[in-house]
Amino acid sequence: MNILHISLMSSCNFDCYYCTVKKWLRPLETAQSLGRNLLTNEALLKWFDAFIKPDEWYIELIGGEPGLYPQISELIPAITEKGYYGIVKTNGSLPIPESPNFIRAAAWHKDRDLPQYFDQLVIIKNPDDTWRDKESYCKKKKIKYQLVDYDRRCEGILNTDLMKGYEPNKAIYSQHINSSGEVTCCPAATPVMQDGVCTIFDMAPPIYTNILLTSCKCCKNIHDVELFLPDDIREKFNDDFERRKK
Repeated sequence: MNILHISLMSSCNFDCYYCTVKKWLRPLETAQSLGRNLLTNEALLKWFDAFIKPDEWYIELIGGEPGLYPQISELIPAITEKGYYGIVKTNGSLPIPESPNFIRAAAWHKDRDLPQYFDQLVIIKNPDDTWRDKESYCKKKKIKYQLVDYDRRCEGILNTDLMKGYEPNKAIYSQHINSSGEVTCCPAATPVMQDGVCTIFDMAPPIYTNILLTSCKCCKNIHDVELFLPDDIREKFNDDFERRKK
């Protein structure tokens, strides 16, 4: 199994100092004039149909804030109907359609109230936040949640030591589509021209590399997605990973 990250928006309605994508975010009012926030359902679904098989890919919808994506209310039902499964990483402040195939994982951010729209909460172990109190609250109220490690890249510090404690990721390949529609092998990578194109609008194909099996065996981005895998899909990830190792 593979993971496809889609940054639906390069804008957000929050301004968190610890956001790991903060340097790529742009104001909603000016983002399109800067070549961001260009994705459409028409382009995404056409690209999915051409390259992304539902039984081979797990979808992560991210941002910015995916709730700001103008066509989010149509996108989730459309990809659910096509048989895709995945996760929507959100701050939970804006309506995102419920789906049996897509988990709305809302981060309970520092100095913010409990998110409004979610299926599971994400509690970040931010040393400056009361994350233990949030965990206790979720246990008391029987709210589903996942604890995730604090990402220190916002401080200019790599997560090298943190990731040493992770089990190897089970995803075989990782792809990223940014809000400009550019195709990369990783959210941290730059677009690669393939036959003169690099966007989904030009039907650029996925980029297959062995990076998750070699230099990035314990990627935090992948690790945090795999925390939310349903049991049956987790089993498929594990089976595919074991077959690939052989």
